[in-house]
Amino acid sequence: MPDRIFAPNPFSNDDGRITPELAAAYADPEHLRTESIVNALGRVLMPVLPHAHPGRDEDGHIGDHVSRDNKQDPLACPDDELVTVDFPGGRKAFPIFSSVDALVAWNAQARPVPIDITRVASAALQRGDGVLTLDEGSTNVTWLGRSAVAALATDTDWTGPWDDPAIVERITHGFDGYLPGLEKIGIQPGPNGTAVVVLYLIPPADRENVMNIAQTVSAVMATDEYVKARLDVVEIRPFYAGA
Repeated sequence: MPDRIFAPNPFSNDDGRITPELAAAYADPEHLRTESIVNALGRVLMPVLPHAHPGRDEDGHIGDHVSRDNKQDPLACPDDELVTVDFPGGRKAFPIFSSVDALVAWNAQARPVPIDITRVASAALQRGDGVLTLDEGSTNVTWLGRSAVAALATDTDWTGPWDDPAIVERITHGFDGYLPGLEKIGIQPGPNGTAVVVLYLIPPADRENVMNIAQTVSAVMATDEYVKARLDVVEIRPFYAGA
């Protein structure tokens, strides 16, 4: 680990270790973990990747290129040069990292630049798909959807969708409160920042009926703007009452 990450920003003396607040959030149980992580984010590390060699022109001269090093602000480059990673749903996320160790484990050639999370989150909303991935490629990888990113960009508190009763109310209202074979809906925190929409089924439930319930709930979730904004990385999971 380097003694110091030199960068022209308020974190110029940063030693690249995970912050105590984020380390504590990582240790929280799953039902608290994502909210704790969002609330703990302050300084994060963004990767700067070595610029590809531009090659030579027909006269043998080296082509024009932009020299990158770890003093460069990664958000100062053009949009098409911003580093992104795959995000659930076919989107692209800006990768951020908790520590130099986590970043190097993802890409040993990447150079870390410490930066404030509010800047990264604002850039993700304005210049990307509005999502972030924390510690890509590690066991601690956490997907941060648009509602969490918006809260980070505005430095406001974020409440996980599993603690927002309005989501279940709006989904239920979307199918008039009744689906044959469905007892109720719940939302739970899942791994890596996902929200799990639990379908509590009334047994017996055959495969066709379960599929109908899941498709109906999915359709409501896809059309309600509030639900779409709050439920970003989501899994639908059937659960048989009494199982």
